[in-house]
Amino acid sequence: MKRNRFLNRLYAMAAALMLCCFCLPHIPAMPAQAADGRLYNQNDAYWQTVKFTRYSNSGNSMYTSGCGIFSFCNAIYALNSGQINPQELGQWGVDNGGYRPGAGGLYRDIFYQDLERDWGARYSFHIEGRYSGSVTDERLKNHLKNGGVAVIHVPNHFMALSGYNPNNGLYHVLESAVFTGRGLSAESWVDANKLSSGRTSVSWYALISNTKAPGFSRVSIGSSRLFAVGETIDFTLDSDTRSSYGLGINAEDGHRVQTLYNLNTWEAVTRHIQTSLQETGIYSCYVTSHSGVSGLDSAPLSFEVYRTYPINARIQPPAGRLSPGQPYTLRVLADFAISFQLFIEDTVTGRTFDSGIITTDLHRCGYNYNWIPEHTGQYRARVKVYNAYGTMTSKDTILNVVGVVPVFLDANGGTANQKKIDVVFGERYGTLPVPERSGYNFDGWFTMPAGGTRVTEDTVVETSAEHWLYAHWSVIPQETDAPVTTTTVTTTTTTTAVTTEAPQRPTACKPVDLNQDGVCDAADVYLVYRIVSEDPDYAPQAEVLEQADVNADGSIDLIDLQLLLMLGEAEN
Repeated sequence: MKRNRFLNRLYAMAAALMLCCFCLPHIPAMPAQAADGRLYNQNDAYWQTVKFTRYSNSGNSMYTSGCGIFSFCNAIYALNSGQINPQELGQWGVDNGGYRPGAGGLYRDIFYQDLERDWGARYSFHIEGRYSGSVTDERLKNHLKNGGVAVIHVPNHFMALSGYNPNNGLYHVLESAVFTGRGLSAESWVDANKLSSGRTSVSWYALISNTKAPGFSRVSIGSSRLFAVGETIDFTLDSDTRSSYGLGINAEDGHRVQTLYNLNTWEAVTRHIQTSLQETGIYSCYVTSHSGVSGLDSAPLSFEVYRTYPINARIQPPAGRLSPGQPYTLRVLADFAISFQLFIEDTVTGRTFDSGIITTDLHRCGYNYNWIPEHTGQYRARVKVYNAYGTMTSKDTILNVVGVVPVFLDANGGTANQKKIDVVFGERYGTLPVPERSGYNFDGWFTMPAGGTRVTEDTVVETSAEHWLYAHWSVIPQETDAPVTTTTVTTTTTTTAVTTEAPQRPTACKPVDLNQDGVCDAADVYLVYRIVSEDPDYAPQAEVLEQADVNADGSIDLIDLQLLLMLGEAEN
């Protein structure tokens, strides 16, 4: 029996080494990993309800007297992912006298005597032996280093050991019933001193080895299949049982490039191997898992190594309308990039914000940047991406942040039922009120009291700041009688008088030469405009004000300005 087990272990090592005929390269040091965690927590309230009354009417629940059962179940789960039902195993122990809750708990010699016979084939384990001794026994340490597990007994309690790290001398303990007096958590890496004193002093152990062949073997490298030359590639190796792993990497033409190993069966079932490649190309890899019983190859996995500048840098803006003060996600994307710097320019204030250089794996999954616009207006975003060979800056992405913009209405001599409307930046002004003024036609809303740009309901709001619109007016021409023309129709006795209206250009009621330069021209018009617009820097004299009232109606307004414009055209 011992000879067969020795040959099995020898075969496991040989199978891993036979993965290729090349020499073993350096394996990057990985941090110590915990073996697979505990499966059952004895302190769960459910186990208070699971009771066995055959040997005692009190203290007979698995909650109060189940550590021997739970420790074994947790050990098997760490060994080969087997999930034994503790209640079923407990009933088996009660039936054969090895488990007596409320009356001494687990009787280890009776319990373990027939355990492999009745449960070993079902859950793929072998009891190597049961020994009185301490954790410093070489037999125990070698067993753990080779991928085995152990159930240990400390004062009044059972626990499981699922690993021993020969690099630092620490043991991995699975505790089914955490108790402050023992100073252990559900999973702990502790040294031999901890397991040799007080409530955690080991005096007995059972060695359990795996007899399960791998049911699956696989290798993965995350969501991306693109890596830069020299970039570290992290291969995740996985199986359903404790295994040694051999990873083979082949070039596109099939020749072997690298062979890497992880023989630390004392670690968790899921382990990692890291490496990098210095040549571009398409590669494939696979992993061989060997449990000591047999080996299994994974399906091949392809990936690409490139050497290029980053390309296709872009920003994916959030969908829908953007409003100030709300959080949004900008999706930054690029190919062959490993870090980025995002720039957001506020075109209202002229300020540019940048994120600083952030390293990530853009060529794998992109990057989400959280952004809150401060106010309405237009923002421009662009991203600069980097890799070892150069940089690239994306095109600008326009981000329009809309919000309610107040617009004040100046009837400019007329009356309106609204003095303010609310519009949205980037959208149409919409319906605008129509003011009234006696003797005038409404010519529309403009951006200046005189002149400016006309604004209609279809005009798009191009500023996020509050602003004014001004009504413009034109005088309704007064009717003037033209000379009467009488036409006599000789074929009848009726004489018909036809009256026609001859439109006339309005004229000034008096000469206008505000600046006394001998002509009525644009300079005079400008002075009237300054009076109409109440220019605070212009204080005209009384005779100027008198001439500026062109139609002599007692007020100086837009009508005087329009009449003066016509007069200037007539004189020219």
